[in-house]
Amino acid sequence: MNTHPFLRKSDVAMSWIPDALETRPVQDEAVAAVRDYHVNVIAWGTDPGYVPAETLISLNQRFKEAGVERIAWCCCLNIMPGKDFEHGGRPRECSDWSRHMVVDFLGQPITLPFWKNELWACANHPGYREFLLRRIKTSLDAGADAINVDNHIQGSWNVLFAVQWGQNPDALVGALGGCFCDACVDGFRRYLVRRFSEHERCDMGIRDVDTFDYRKILRAVASNRSQFIAAYASGELPFIDLYIQYQAENQLAISTCLKEFIVRHAQRQVAYSTNATSLFPNELADAHLVDHFVAETYYLRQPGKIAIVPYKLAEALGKGIATWPVAPDAACIIRESRTDLLRFWIAASYAMGGNMMVPHALYAENVHGGSLSAMDYAPIYHFIRNHKQFFDDYTAMAQVAVLYSNQAQAQQIWNCVQACAEGRAVDSLGMMFTSLHQLSLELTRLNIPFRFAVAGDQWLQHTLQPHELADCQRIFVPEPVCLDSRQKAVLSRFSDKVYPWHSSADTNAILDGLTPWLQLDASKLPVWLLPRRHIKDSTAPIVIHILNAGYDWDENRIPPVTNLTIHMDTAMAGGKMPRNITCLSPGHPPLNLPFYAQSNTVTISIPQLELWNLIVIE
Repeated sequence: MNTHPFLRKSDVAMSWIPDALETRPVQDEAVAAVRDYHVNVIAWGTDPGYVPAETLISLNQRFKEAGVERIAWCCCLNIMPGKDFEHGGRPRECSDWSRHMVVDFLGQPITLPFWKNELWACANHPGYREFLLRRIKTSLDAGADAINVDNHIQGSWNVLFAVQWGQNPDALVGALGGCFCDACVDGFRRYLVRRFSEHERCDMGIRDVDTFDYRKILRAVASNRSQFIAAYASGELPFIDLYIQYQAENQLAISTCLKEFIVRHAQRQVAYSTNATSLFPNELADAHLVDHFVAETYYLRQPGKIAIVPYKLAEALGKGIATWPVAPDAACIIRESRTDLLRFWIAASYAMGGNMMVPHALYAENVHGGSLSAMDYAPIYHFIRNHKQFFDDYTAMAQVAVLYSNQAQAQQIWNCVQACAEGRAVDSLGMMFTSLHQLSLELTRLNIPFRFAVAGDQWLQHTLQPHELADCQRIFVPEPVCLDSRQKAVLSRFSDKVYPWHSSADTNAILDGLTPWLQLDASKLPVWLLPRRHIKDSTAPIVIHILNAGYDWDENRIPPVTNLTIHMDTAMAGGKMPRNITCLSPGHPPLNLPFYAQSNTVTISIPQLELWNLIVIE
């Protein structure tokens, strides 16, 4: 469980990276948002490349005077040329900016398909690496309590770009190996020496590693990007999987370098976080280094879909997670005025142990109106801050476990990249909603409390542990299973309660004979029951988060639910009977709830559910 003080579960966090940062009106607007929402954490502040050091110091002071307790300034690993360098200064090693560019196997710059087709820099280049460290030093000297690293996947790049932008060559080439600059290719030689003996390299066809140039090998297969992509699709790119793995390990090396610098220079406790988008599997090579995640998250903006996996995974890894919707999701909210949908996303994030950042200045690509009305959302955040004792140090209770296999999740995504490379149409949102997402949503709708048991791989440094499985009554194992021998051995110890899961048809069969801890009188109501317990104090109340998940996409609203009845098995509370039950909800005073106990069941009556209730059981 994350015990680092920077991000607590009751914190109200804000991202602040607008343009025109040096102007007083923009700063005043940000300070006003802090006061409107009761923000106490800036989880994703601006990058020091955008403002002079003295402005950063001034902003730090203004935010803290407005009530902010902790501030994270950003370090973007791949900032683009332009305004970023007006205050940060160019890398000292060379005046030619082009030498620091992320390039393909032909030496041509790779542009960003999601950011005005700008260029990126490569953090493997020693000169640019030094430049990044100087920018982090500027943030630390300005009083940063945390450093949030954006675009931390660097050369390994996000395979999702390839799927989201379909046949965009830059996106596909970026996914298939990332950068091939001099620094990256030189590093690949050293990687081959570390990993393989001379005899093994000879067997691979690499007789002289000192003169081995991977770009020349690729150019012998392909003379342009289209041929490169086609060669990947047909399995004709030599060593490409090895190169992708090398770049993943580079991601870890870069994060290690940055974090060690922070510890060495700050000489105080400074948190380290990354923008690990939706906690996708290729974003997690440095997960063990971070204190928390600050993640742009795909909420999937479709009826019947919502982000659950990132929150479950973060909590299973013992990390906090501050989120905000990715640009297309934010655009959907703004363009279609889906206020209740965003309110539901906010409430759900906190109910599942996360912190959705306040919707101030949402980044929504070219859609105007990014700053939404605080009046629509601030009361939810005030409610959280006013009842922080029922959020901090709480974790999900779990009647069943779901095996999270990082390798299996990665394979499902790589299958879609392969389809893109072959020119087949791919539903990018559907690709992100894997079988694991489907199972997570099903269990949530059925009100079966669950947690993830995490099996790592070559990307995610986490080994499945017996305690993640021991106290659960069922273990769902989504197929296909991708585990190494050690993790298979752990799972086999609980074979009597392990159930393979292939599709929705398996869910009810696996749950057959299980007495649910929580049940509704009307089982088909769109109401989610999410119980949480205190991790340090066994006498603290159990808190059941009750969410109204009945958002009507056509009517664009959440109809309230009245006269709700919940049946709780006392096994959830260790056989204890409650003394008192209180209902808390945004905009309403506390309400003592009537309940009665019969045998091992406690029946609780709730007069109304608008968006979100907390049921506090003492």
